[in-house]
Amino acid sequence: GSVVCAAISTLSQTLAQNLYDYEDEDEVDIIGVSIKSGESYFSYITDSENVNLVVDSICKGFMLVADCFPERVTFDYI
Repeated sequence: GSVVCAAISTLSQTLAQNLYDYEDEDEVDIIGVSIKSGESYFSYITDSENVNLVVDSICKGFMLVADCFPERVTFDYI
């Protein structure tokens, strides 16, 4: 249980920090970022291939955890 939570928390914080860093570089417009116990939400607009590559890579981590622990993690990437 706590390993899954730690993995998702780390991925969430990493994604949020990357979005904030790219926002500082004017490569992304953040619509919203919310990280709460049991739920994370990220919404942004970008046309940067660098941003999309980083986000896609981090999202693969979310998907891997969700695949290994489907009873504990759900993941939607729209």
